[in-house]
Amino acid sequence: MKILRFALVILVFAVLSGCASTGSPTSLVDSLTSGLGISADQAAGGLGSVLNYAQTKLEPMDFQKVANTIPGASHYIQKAADLGATTGPITDRAGLSSSLSKLGLSPETGTKLTQEVVKYVDKMGGKSVKGLLYPLR
Repeated sequence: MKILRFALVILVFAVLSGCASTGSPTSLVDSLTSGLGISADQAAGGLGSVLNYAQTKLEPMDFQKVANTIPGASHYIQKAADLGATTGPITDRAGLSSSLSKLGLSPETGTKLTQEVVKYVDKMGGKSVKGLLYPLR
C-alpha cells in the first residue's frame, strides 16, 4: 500500500511539474521582450496584432485551436487595440506590418516577432495546431 501511495505522489508531482512548465502568455511575452530587445507593451501588442491577423486568416475552429495555446489570447488582441496598433481586423501582411510599426517595431523585428509566435504555437499546440500559422510567417 505504501508503494502505491508513493507512486501516486510521484505521479501527481510529475503532472504538476509538467503543468508548471507548459508555458504561458507571460513567458511568451517575456521571451519576446528579452529575445528581441523590445518592451513588454511592444511584445504584448505585437502578439495581439499577430493573433488579430491570424483570426482573419484562419477558419474559426482553427483560430480557436491557436488561441487555446495562448491563454488570454483575447486580452492580447485587445491590448494591441488599446495601444493603438489596431483599429479593426488585420486582413493582410501590409496591415500586420503597419500594426507592428505603430508599436515602434522595425520591419525586421516585426518579422522576427511573428516567427517567434509561430514557433511558440507550434511547440505548445501539438499536432492539431502545428503549421496553422505557417502562412503568417
